[in-house]
Amino acid sequence: MMKVNIKSSSILFIPEAFREELNYHLSELGYKKALKDENLCLPSGVIGQISTDNLSITISPNIPYLDTWDYLKLIDYNGIIKFDSESHLATKNAENISDYIIQKFIATLNELVHKGFPQKYKSNTIQSNHISGRINLLKSVIGIKSGLNNPISNVKTYLSNDYLETRVIKKAYQKLIAHDIVKWNSTIVKSLSKVDMSNLSITEKDYEGSSFSSQFYELNLTFELAVLILKNLSIQIGTNLGSASILINSNTLFEKFVYNYLKYFITTGKIEYHNEERIVARKGSGEELSCIPDILFKGTNNAVIDVKNKNFQKYFSVDDLYQLRVYLENFKSNIGILIYPNHSDDDFKEVNYLADENIKLGALGLNMKALGTQDSEFSQQKFICLLEEILNFS
Repeated sequence: MMKVNIKSSSILFIPEAFREELNYHLSELGYKKALKDENLCLPSGVIGQISTDNLSITISPNIPYLDTWDYLKLIDYNGIIKFDSESHLATKNAENISDYIIQKFIATLNELVHKGFPQKYKSNTIQSNHISGRINLLKSVIGIKSGLNNPISNVKTYLSNDYLETRVIKKAYQKLIAHDIVKWNSTIVKSLSKVDMSNLSITEKDYEGSSFSSQFYELNLTFELAVLILKNLSIQIGTNLGSASILINSNTLFEKFVYNYLKYFITTGKIEYHNEERIVARKGSGEELSCIPDILFKGTNNAVIDVKNKNFQKYFSVDDLYQLRVYLENFKSNIGILIYPNHSDDDFKEVNYLADENIKLGALGLNMKALGTQDSEFSQQKFICLLEEILNFS
């Protein structure tokens, strides 16, 4: 077994003997074009592992003060903040990243099954020749005028654990069972028995996050892990877990974490993620470009927050600042903030390249090393206080 460790954004030469099997995993994970001729070229921010029977490639973050486990912690927070450090440390002892994700998925699924899946109200329509409870008036009138035998559309409402989140969870569990990665568990199977998989259609937007609030943490976290298993985990039939491959886009993971973090801790104003109100910037040719800022804050002041999964210790690029300036102009805001992952609690770094005292533009680092430690609360309070001070700029 050849083992190689590289940083994200690296270019790696792949000997011909390894290319076919490697390409299988890359195609399964949505990176079919990553193997160009004899070189592996994954997009910036991709971390994880690619394992075949004869080759193992581990891809670490290219930010020098962060490691893969710093990003894996964010999955817990994207269940919407609650963090179980003991559980994280226990699963951190897993042999590799795919092992970690699977162990954590099964652990949280077992906990969720033990507590019971939350239920949602659903409704179905039953045709009848008499009224029974609530009816669909329009359909009933049409049925009567059309002379149907059972013209009345009675609407029955009931509680069910059959909804998008449980369908995704069940599909992920079935994937692991099919590859003999986990053993069939009768309690889990029974809890998911009424989840209908016959018409499972999941869009990319559905994968963005659970529709449940933070009080349903176990469900949200199990859903997050299920999405990773379905979208980011590749297992060749007949291979063991050590031959599983998993690639995670740390840019997306960090961006989503920042949104959840701000939404949870900022108590005033409204936090919006990937606002659907597209802004337009015109190039010299007159071509229109649509841009969607990462996060919008709407309160006493409106602010544009752009999340950058880059080295906070390096100076901010002109492109990042220009992009933020375009957002400010289009959203009529005078506050622009770049948020970076950091390893300490630094102050706000203001950039006055515009020489405009009415605009506040700068960057703030979020201490990822403190997450899940005894310093977490202090670090969080300092970060939020700094951010709220900036948002109240006048």
